[in-house]
Amino acid sequence: MIFYLILGILIISLTLNGFLKKSLVQEVNVDEYMFVMCHIIFVFTYLYILIRWLTKKNNIRPNLLKKMNKKTIYLFIFCGINAILASCLFVYLLKQNDVSYIVPHTNSLLIILTLFVGYYFFKEKITLKKMLGSLLVILGLICINLKDNKSLTQSNI
Repeated sequence: MIFYLILGILIISLTLNGFLKKSLVQEVNVDEYMFVMCHIIFVFTYLYILIRWLTKKNNIRPNLLKKMNKKTIYLFIFCGINAILASCLFVYLLKQNDVSYIVPHTNSLLIILTLFVGYYFFKEKITLKKMLGSLLVILGLICINLKDNKSLTQSNI
């Protein structure tokens, strides 16, 4: 039950995320967005760590940074750079397009690419259900990209 509650909160959060970013980039440019957001994330991350430390629920190992090997350090650096790049590109695309167009494309293609990366690099199995699901995702994208003569708001529904 808790899994579905957390999943629901995550889905609502991610759904709102695109619209919130779209609203912000109507007022600021991508560089300004990244500058302000970086500081907000920094402050709230340390606030989170402080609360966890004060409630004695902190799971950060002593000397964590000293105990990390080079591979782990490089993975952290790559993850950070990748997150910044993805955030910049996502915000840029939102500034230029509708959220209801960008999010379905990014999420759908993310599903398909994840399937292939999992198969080729992590030896995950591709089942018939996964292949069928990917095909349906692609068909969904094709439907989204079909040109309508009338938009939904103009129809007599």
